[in-house]
Amino acid sequence: MATDIPANKTIRCRGTKPGRRVHKQYVDVFARTNADGSIVPIRVCWPDGRCFTIDEIVKTVPFGPIIHDTQTATYTCRFARWKTEIYLEHYHKEDPIHGAEDHLRWWVWAFDNTLVKNDIDPTP
Repeated sequence: MATDIPANKTIRCRGTKPGRRVHKQYVDVFARTNADGSIVPIRVCWPDGRCFTIDEIVKTVPFGPIIHDTQTATYTCRFARWKTEIYLEHYHKEDPIHGAEDHLRWWVWAFDNTLVKNDIDPTP
């Protein structure tokens, strides 16, 4: 089940299990552009400063349809013994007055737990 909540966040859960809040987190990615124009991610850096070199690209899904002026490509990567999907977002919007706005951004799904573990009651 997925329920939309404000600020581009979503609650995901299965049945009665508690959900996790998820949102797009833009990340820094070092990538190589090959002679044929293909983009290969090499290293991912999280906002907290941790960086991981990608050991293997397991699967690549090319850019899909344009939704809200954006196309997204999916890269399933393995690094630090984890399999993670990173997304390359291509934003392109034509404006007859200002011209075209066009840029690429990398992002991942970032999860936050909705329950606090070992919650301590502040009252004595």
